[in-house]
Amino acid sequence: MTRDKQKHHSGTPDPAEDAGDRRKLLLEEYRMIGEYHRAEGTVFWQRHGQYLAVNTGLLAALALAKVEGIEAGSLVVGLVPPLLFVKGVCAIGLVASFAWIVTTAVGGWTALMYANLVRRVESELRMPVQIMHTIVPGHRLRLVLRYVFSIRVWSHALPAGYVLLWGYGLWWAFYGR
Repeated sequence: MTRDKQKHHSGTPDPAEDAGDRRKLLLEEYRMIGEYHRAEGTVFWQRHGQYLAVNTGLLAALALAKVEGIEAGSLVVGLVPPLLFVKGVCAIGLVASFAWIVTTAVGGWTALMYANLVRRVESELRMPVQIMHTIVPGHRLRLVLRYVFSIRVWSHALPAGYVLLWGYGLWWAFYGR
């Protein structure tokens, strides 16, 4: 045994050793939270792109069906009556757009959760407030969070526009004819 360990071998824990271990754990937690936050930002944009692709694909299917003669009463792909096709595409688009809005809101909540975790760890480490410093080096809390959440707020505009579009399409299919 080393001399240091012999000194505190009496069964009582060494407060300095416990504090050092606690600090190491907190620093590791701080690093992991930063990694999770970066990953969440990547997943956020991937989800955004996927929902955009789904809604744009549905809109393209609707446009192609119109070009093929949906108003002339022809059958779309030879199997589905045109009005039923419009109702189905608009309903699927409406559900996808609402799901898009919900997942965007949950992503914003998750980002807030990570920010609060980092704030807690920084206060336990008695660090100066440098929230998100490991995520975006050189930026202060206010600037980073304002930028992140402004993107998230505006990211609701596109799915909301699609909700209006699909809602209008359903209204037209049921009442507008």
